[in-house]
Amino acid sequence: ALVKPDVRSVLPDGFAEKFNSKTAGENDPAKLADRATLLATFEKVRQQSIAIAKQLSDEELSREIPSPFAKGTLTTVGFMMHMPALHGATHLGQMQVIRRVLSKPVLF
Repeated sequence: ALVKPDVRSVLPDGFAEKFNSKTAGENDPAKLADRATLLATFEKVRQQSIAIAKQLSDEELSREIPSPFAKGTLTTVGFMMHMPALHGATHLGQMQVIRRVLSKPVLF
């Protein structure tokens, strides 16, 4: 919403309430979405992000917006458009650590 306020989110109803910092420790499968739903949602959000990025001018990418990470600070639209890739890379790193702890083979 901060990047492009006029664009409606493609997240399913209730998604943000189900997956947030308060529910991060939830491990009950009945309270979580299944793999197919999560992958489909990821793809919809990814496609929407790509479409938005293609429309942004250099000026829009440089526009400052409130940071969702540190109250009272600013970031740029360009940084926020880059965040999904950074976030995904963080989780890939976490998965590699878990695989090594479980003595799984190194895949890449």
